[in-house]
Amino acid sequence: MRQNPTLNFEQSLWNQGLTHVAGIDEVGRGCLAGPIVVGAVIFEPGTKMIAGVRDSKMLSTEQRVSLAEQIKEQALHYTIGVGSVELINDQGIVPALKCAINLALTQLKSCQRLLIDGRPLTSSEYQWPETEYIIKGDKKSYSIAAASILAKVYRDHLMKQLAEEFPEYGWDRNVGYGTKEHRQALRKIGKCEHHRELFLRKIL
Repeated sequence: MRQNPTLNFEQSLWNQGLTHVAGIDEVGRGCLAGPIVVGAVIFEPGTKMIAGVRDSKMLSTEQRVSLAEQIKEQALHYTIGVGSVELINDQGIVPALKCAINLALTQLKSCQRLLIDGRPLTSSEYQWPETEYIIKGDKKSYSIAAASILAKVYRDHLMKQLAEEFPEYGWDRNVGYGTKEHRQALRKIGKCEHHRELFLRKIL
């Protein structure tokens, strides 16, 4: 049974007088190539949900692109943060994720509370507002689902741009994930500068 997100988490915080609640989600954590991307979205109290907003993985490309534009129009604030391949290779995926979250947060205005998809991150060197981690948050929280859509659309567009320079890996179709096509290309022609070294150890 499909679970659709609600504004229950946000409404509980709005009722406490917290008017700037940011939903945060990442895209691309398990990819073999490309950066990890974080979306962050703040909606005003009393916002009405846009029909169709849910976990970005459950939407078609066309649906995500259309919803992303509607989300941008509706949101009080929205931002994107990127954890580069260089950072992933140098420090690992979790530090890159934290960096991407922090970059997104530094662009938000007056954020009072965070709703982040997934399990709690280890202690961070960054000073973030109080955070609530929500397992499968993109299926439960409207703000997190909206953030996942913005991040997915941004990252997919980026990978399709990179595919123009590196067409052999099929990034216009697999957007950096380890599909059969992508793995076969890696074994045939090797890696490039956009690949994550640690993620390729079992392939190359």
